[in-house]
Amino acid sequence: MKLNHINLCTSNVPALSSLLEKHFGFVLEETRGQHAFAQLTGMDGMTLILMDMSKTPQPYPRNFHIGFILDDPQEVRARHASLCADGYLPGPVEVMTRGRDRWTLFYHPAGDDLLIEVSAQEPA
Repeated sequence: MKLNHINLCTSNVPALSSLLEKHFGFVLEETRGQHAFAQLTGMDGMTLILMDMSKTPQPYPRNFHIGFILDDPQEVRARHASLCADGYLPGPVEVMTRGRDRWTLFYHPAGDDLLIEVSAQEPA
C-alpha cells in the first residue's frame, strides 16, 4: 500500500502553495475555484492537496506538523537562510538528540497553526 496524498487546509491557498513551490521543491499541477484548491507534487512524487478553509477555520491540533528530511545539515541551514531572505520567520536552527541520533532541524510556522519541520541527521 502506498500513501497517495495529504490534504492540508489553509486560509490562504496561494500563499501556502507559493511557499511549498519556492522553498520545498513542489510543482503546482492544478488549481480550482477562486483560490479554493491547489494540487502540488513533490520531487519524490508525493502529492499535497491544499484546500481553502477560510469560511470554516479549524486550527490544527497542537504539535501537528509536516516534515521534510534533507540529506545534510548544511541543507537545513541553507533552507532556513532562504526562508529568512524572503522575509519569513522560521524558528531557530537547533541540533538535538532523538534516540541515539543527532539531528539538525528547525520548525517554520506556515500559517493556520500548521508547522513545517525541516531536518537532517548529523553525520556519525
